[in-house]
Parts: sequence; structure tokens; C-alpha cells
Amino acid sequence: MHRSLWITLLLAALFLSPVLPVASQESVMASETYIPFVPYRGVPQSQILYPRLMTPVYIQPGMEIEIYTLLPDVSEVWLVDNVYGVEIQLEIIDGPIQIVEDRSESAVETYYRYVVGGLGEDAPPSIYNLVLKTGAGESYEEINAVFIPNEMQLDPVIKVAHISDVHIGGYGGQYKYAYMYFDRALYTIQAMGADVIVNTGDFLEQQKKRGLEHIYNMFDHLTIPVVSAMGNTDNVFNNRGDYYWERVMGPDFGVAVLPNMIIIPLNFETGDISVDYVYEWLAKTVENYRSLGFRFVGIMGHYPHWDMSVVSQRLVDNFRQINQQYGIDIAFHGHVHRVENVLVNTTGIFAVSSTSTAYGKVFNGFRWVELNVETGEINADKSNVVNLDETYVEYTWFNDFKKRGMSVEIRNGGGEELTLRLPINIMYAGEPSITTSGGVVASLISSETVETDDGEGLALIVEARIGPNSEGVLTVVSGVDEEPPVVVGEPKLIGFKQYNIINFNVDDDASGVASIVVQYKTDGEWIDAEWVEKDSWLYPAVPRDIESFTVKIILTDYLGNSAEYMFQFGEEQPAEEPSEETPDTGGEQPEEPATEQPTETPPEEPTEEPSEGMDLTLMAVLAALLVVAVAIFLFLRRR
Repeated sequence: MHRSLWITLLLAALFLSPVLPVASQESVMASETYIPFVPYRGVPQSQILYPRLMTPVYIQPGMEIEIYTLLPDVSEVWLVDNVYGVEIQLEIIDGPIQIVEDRSESAVETYYRYVVGGLGEDAPPSIYNLVLKTGAGESYEEINAVFIPNEMQLDPVIKVAHISDVHIGGYGGQYKYAYMYFDRALYTIQAMGADVIVNTGDFLEQQKKRGLEHIYNMFDHLTIPVVSAMGNTDNVFNNRGDYYWERVMGPDFGVAVLPNMIIIPLNFETGDISVDYVYEWLAKTVENYRSLGFRFVGIMGHYPHWDMSVVSQRLVDNFRQINQQYGIDIAFHGHVHRVENVLVNTTGIFAVSSTSTAYGKVFNGFRWVELNVETGEINADKSNVVNLDETYVEYTWFNDFKKRGMSVEIRNGGGEELTLRLPINIMYAGEPSITTSGGVVASLISSETVETDDGEGLALIVEARIGPNSEGVLTVVSGVDEEPPVVVGEPKLIGFKQYNIINFNVDDDASGVASIVVQYKTDGEWIDAEWVEKDSWLYPAVPRDIESFTVKIILTDYLGNSAEYMFQFGEEQPAEEPSEETPDTGGEQPEEPATEQPTETPPEEPTEEPSEGMDLTLMAVLAALLVVAVAIFLFLRRR
């Protein structure tokens, strides 16, 4: 059948289809099938179409939710909590209902709807992974797809943390700190008690797969829902089909259901925004949720949708028409890398943009927007931006049951005391001990033993308070930490430009590595190694022309335990005996080097690179061979 005929039939079906309820405050079950997303163009690896990581829904006791999946034989539906590992089995009330999308260019043409419910009154508030099990014993999981709100999240005021334009995975320059600021943003937002994270795109830069894997792993550690749209640097066709792309990115258009509010991610960069059925779907979706009592409707996308220098006149006209008929309260967008508020007179939409969350050292942060879903009031003061250089929460490693302890660096650059709630997971169960330094005061709110793959772990919620304009460290250890960090394996030298990089790994199975000091000497005084950048990481290095030297590595953990290690390169030199005494820090944290340095194994090992001299020699040889080849060719041709 001709493609234009397919589109005509699809548009006719959309025009003639009835407007059916999708969700309400008592139930999120539709009386008849209404699809809360537009057709996918790539098959998600989880086999779950909705709800997804980027388009979650909430549920409370007595409510029911719809699940859309590619699986026709789902036998069990589970929710698995991200903090305590709580598992809740839901009841399958209805399904499967088979749905066929008559859209030839879609990779997802046939799928199934199930209606589930049966949530008990004792279900703990948290964000949950959605797990579907089939009759054949297969299991499929979508992280952070369903959340049960706590009492604060049911408050009429919804606290939105708006991040954008992270540009993870770029090389050098402004991309150097993207990973660090992205992690810092998520941990800080979670600790400050946001109800939802809105991310308006441009997750990625060059390193698509590695960046997506990192984003996925970080989202897997959150305890609050996230809603996201793609940006122009995310929607690269070659990424489709990549495992992590399909795990992170949701449908082109979908609905995230919050208490009394919906947020609709609109991916302008897909090309589908210009197709009529998208506008029809959007109009019906807004009308449905308005009729069901949802007081607040937000949309989000990467590009400012009212700016004709960025988007088309047709897009602006369609949104004006939808807003005039149904009303849209707020629009979140990114792309412009600056804080901006606009009351769009042509549409009546209050629009906000976020600064870049991690794009160089000029400014890195996120916006804090408060929405009152009962009164319609919007508190989006442009000054309410968290600067991640001045105020932040930063864990020393992934918070995922991998270590015996956990350290959290906290900085409060504001003029008022900051109260934070910190979820902490550590490998070994036991009586946790909490140590603080600087301006941090902490107390344990709750703890629970959780069964992990490697044994029993401990999940804790700690409340930390830190005074104005101060910084400090909170350390939680299961048991006692009396051992200093260690150097793992033998350090090795790697030639890089005019330096020899000293490459080594360090570890501390409890409180974590707080500082690394590297010094070297030939036959005189100890000299601090220079820290040089390679592949966006900093490594200690010595000048390449030094042939023989001794290296001293001083490691200190967050509880002040310290150790020295000596290594010899080249001809052996008289080496000093390592100090067996732990330096007296007077209860304060040891001073860290002024430059940033990795305290854990980098994600990618540096590969040896030839020296600049070798590069020049090789180029000269190749040039000479090319000249000889050309000469032989010309000689044979003349003959």
C-alpha cells in the first residue's frame, strides 16, 4: 500500500477515535484502550513500552495502572524498590489486550495492554523498577518506571529540579567535567528533596554508548522519578538499536503521571513533530487529563517551542491552538544554555529554560521550580539556581552495595543551614558508625538489612545538616575502619607527550580514598609530581627525560588512616623507609592536592602512546616511502 494512503488512514483513525480517560486520582486504569504514548520507532530492550524510565507513573493503594508491553504471556508483575530492595507483587486485573498499530515505519507494530493493581497499604514510598515475568520463566525489567509518593510528594506544591544540556562524553575543553557535574547534580537533587527531575535533553556528546551506560547507571541509583526528552545531540540514528540507547530513551512522545499533574515529553528533534497525528494525540491527551481532574499540565522539550528561529511556524501555530483550547500551564526547555523565563503572550504558556548542568567551568547547575497544582501558582525565580561549584553532595563512588562504607562530601555555599536526606547502601550488614567533619551534623533516620548477590548489605537513610558557607564529609562504615587505603598491583609508566604517566589503582573497602599525594626524587629532595590530563582524567607524571627515580605514594582515607608506598623505576636509588605512623590530622581531613585527580580505577585504561620524537620519525619514513613510490610510478609510466 502506498505510504501516503497509510498516513491518510492513520489520520482518519485518530480523528474518529473517541477521547477516553487515561488516569484519575482514584485510578490510573482506562475504561477502554487509550494509548498514553505515540508509536515507537525502536524496540526497547526491556520489552516494556509504558511506563518507562523517562515516562513514569505513580500509584497508591486502591489505584490501578496500565502496562503496555511486547510480551503476550505476562504471568507476574512485580515492583522492586531501589533503596531497600522491597519486592511487591501486583495483581493482573485485565489483559492481555492485543493492540495493532497500522504504521509501516514503526518498529513496534503489535503489543499488549495489561491492567494491574492490588497495592497494599504498607508499601513503602519510593521509586520502583517494573518487573514482568512470563509463563516461560523469563524476566524483563524497566528501572524507575513506577513510584509510590510519600506524604511530602502528595503536597500541592511539586518541587521540580530542572537539568539540561549535560553533553556527557565529549573530549577535552568544556566537556572535561561533564561526568562529574552530572553525578553531582543527581545526588544533590535527590538529597535536597525534589519530587521530580525534568531533563530537557542533550544528554550526550561524542561518546554515545559509554555516556548512555553512565546515565543509565546513575538513574538506577535515584529514589525520585525522572522525566526526559531528547535533544539534538541525542537523536542520532546510529544509536538506535544500541543496548543502552534503547534502555534510556523512551517513546518520541509520552505521558509522565504525577500526583495531580502530568508532564508530556515532546521530542522535537525526531521529525515526527511535524506529522498531524502528533498534534491530534497531544490535544486528546491534554483534554483527557483535564477532564479527569488533573489541575496542572506541563510540557517539555529541548528546543524553545515558541521561537520561530529554532522551530517551524507550523509548530508554533499548533501549540497556540492546543493551548487556547485546553490550556498548558508550563513548558520546560533547554538548548539555550542559560536561565530564562518567558511568558509567551501568543500561547499563554509560562516557559522556563535551564542553564547547562555540566558544560565547562563557566557555570554548572540546575534550576529549582515550585508548582502549586491547586492554585496554579508558579515559583520559578531565576535566582533559584543551584550552582554545583558552591553547593553540592558528592559520593566517593557509586552507592550500590559495593563497599563496606560510604563517604559523602557536602558543601553548602548558601547563607542558610541546609538539611539533606542521604540514602546510603553498603555491602556488610552490622551496626553502622557515622563520622562527620567540617560543618556536617548527621543522624541515622532508618536502616534495614538487604539481601544482595554477595551477601547481606545495609540500606540506610541519614539526615545531614550543614551550616551556611561551610563544607565537610560524612562517613558511614559498617564496623570499624582502621585500615588505610592500598595501592592495587604494581604501578607502571606510560609515555605521553613529554611526560611519563605513573599509572596505578588504589582502593579502600570502607570509608574511601580522600586524597592521593604522589612525589618523586632522583638523588635529592622529594618533588611533587605534576598532574597531567589524558582522556579527561588527571594522572601524576614525571618528565620523560628522567630515566631513574623513586616514587612515593601517600594515601589517606576519610577517617584519617594514612599509608605510604615506595616504588623504584630505572636504576635503584637509596629509598627511605616507609613511615609506619599515621599522621596526626587533629580530627580534620587531610588537605587534598589543588588539582583534580582520580581516586578510583578510571573507566578506561590509558593506552601507551609513542613519544613525539617517534611520531616525527615515523612520519618522515612514510613520507620518504611515498616519494619513492611516486618516482617508481612515473618511471614505469615513461617507459
